[in-house]
Amino acid sequence: MINHWILLALAVVAEVAGSASMRMSDGFTRWLPIVAVCVLYLIAFWLEAIVMRTLGMGVTYSVWAGAGMALSAVVGILYFGESANVYKIVGITIITIGVVVVALAPE
Repeated sequence: MINHWILLALAVVAEVAGSASMRMSDGFTRWLPIVAVCVLYLIAFWLEAIVMRTLGMGVTYSVWAGAGMALSAVVGILYFGESANVYKIVGITIITIGVVVVALAPE
């Protein structure tokens, strides 16, 4: 069976790709990105539900949400030209540290 952490990472990637597709949908006026949003979010939630069979809901959702926020911020900076300043970088770093701490905490 595939490791639950790999599935959770794939869920995060699908969610962030869905969010990027939403940004590319131009306010839900472009069909291909709209379809991508729906499919990618469905995949993300499906994978997250599978992971919750093994990990607790708190750990699963905390890691998914935190990693998704951090990765979304990085994608926004790298691919959509959003500003990168010390506050964003510190915030992303703090979120990443929090995700690692939650993931390593004993059940």
